[in-house]
Amino acid sequence: MEERDDDLGAARALSEQEDVVRIMTIHKSKGLEFPVVILGGMDKQFNMTDLRQRYLLHKDLGFATRYIDPEKRISYPTLYYHAMKQEKKREMLAEEMRVLYVALTRAKEKLVMIGNVNSFAKKQEKWVQMIEHGEWVLPAHYRIKANSYLDWVGPALARHEMNEVLRAEEMADAVLEDIRIDPSKWEVTIVHGSDYANMDEDGALGADTLKAHIEAWTSVPVDLDESLEGEVTRRLDFVYPYKQAAESRAKQSVTEIKRQREIRDEYSGEGLVKSFQAPIVKRPNFMQKEQSISAAERGTIMHAVMQHIPFNAQMSEAEVSAFTEGLVHKEILTAKQAETVDTEAIASFFQTDIASLMINASELYREIPFSLALPADDVYADWRGETDEKVLVQGVIDCAIPTEDGLILLDYKTDRIRGEADDAVINQLKKRYEVQIKLYRHAIEQIWQVPVASTYLYFFNLGGESPATLKL
Repeated sequence: MEERDDDLGAARALSEQEDVVRIMTIHKSKGLEFPVVILGGMDKQFNMTDLRQRYLLHKDLGFATRYIDPEKRISYPTLYYHAMKQEKKREMLAEEMRVLYVALTRAKEKLVMIGNVNSFAKKQEKWVQMIEHGEWVLPAHYRIKANSYLDWVGPALARHEMNEVLRAEEMADAVLEDIRIDPSKWEVTIVHGSDYANMDEDGALGADTLKAHIEAWTSVPVDLDESLEGEVTRRLDFVYPYKQAAESRAKQSVTEIKRQREIRDEYSGEGLVKSFQAPIVKRPNFMQKEQSISAAERGTIMHAVMQHIPFNAQMSEAEVSAFTEGLVHKEILTAKQAETVDTEAIASFFQTDIASLMINASELYREIPFSLALPADDVYADWRGETDEKVLVQGVIDCAIPTEDGLILLDYKTDRIRGEADDAVINQLKKRYEVQIKLYRHAIEQIWQVPVASTYLYFFNLGGESPATLKL
């Protein structure tokens, strides 16, 4: 797709000359021709359901219904009902003949017709009535009694000299010579259904013999070629070489990778830093109204404010509050979400050096989404599979600040720290987000081909007197 610079193409339309096998209805084949045509289901019964209704409708003859005797509580067809039924049947059979004509005229070189009958002898007894018919077209009284295409084609072919297998007796002299010696070539094959049943029985082990071997826990005798023994062993001992790839995700988010690679110090307590728990799904609005907004949702709200807030000059807490109210009017935030915004923390951020750098920058890049294919061993620490396996990594970079030395990447964090943020907590936070920031740096440098000068984390709720901006 990248080489062609286009999207996924539409399915290619096949021309009539394509060397493929097409399966279609007779109606779909109208107007088309093929070298070989296989017409199956010649014995399928015509659909007579409409002729068995309690009332009949005809576009020219109108309406006909069965007579109902309310006293005797019986109903029976009237003469008009029979007449309309016969007319509808003639029209239906005429349409079936037209469809059969379409099917028989699609082949240019060879036509194969397949039908199935319960008793071929009974069919021969029925077809023998037409053996002495001396005209090309079968009589109308016979044609109207047909229930399938085979009832028309069978007696017609039985009068051809090549189709003796279809005749139960010799043809009479009354049959036209043109019919008997027609130049068309036919090959009729009669196959009994038993020839297609239990085709695998030859050489198969009997059920009783197999049961005896199973009960005795003995090997089943099999005539196996010695040359195949190695192949059998190879197949039975086969182990899928890409098992780890099948059990690992081909697509990961930066957050998931960070969580998998998170480093914990077994000698330090985890009470100072609250463990990160991402929401499984976004809660519906009706649940948010009934319950308090979660910590993860508060973090998303803070990121939304930082995405839209202008960096033209420093802003006071009152100005941040006014801007947040404006986001409510623009329907970017709801009123309840705006109440959770820590305007004091955002105002404090404007007093930092990194904020001054953003204000003085000629351009800011915020909420930068990216997708990057990384080697699987860079994503999964315990990867033991193929070295050339790739994993699609997706993430969003909060902010990138262009400088003369390169880009400065800034990521906002809303982790709440319990107690004072001492050096141990600071180091733990750096280790927690080290993998995430490295992925951001790698993505920017590889996709944008721009060097990254430095990376920073900014914590809105870092306790104590420690600086809120951490450089990684």
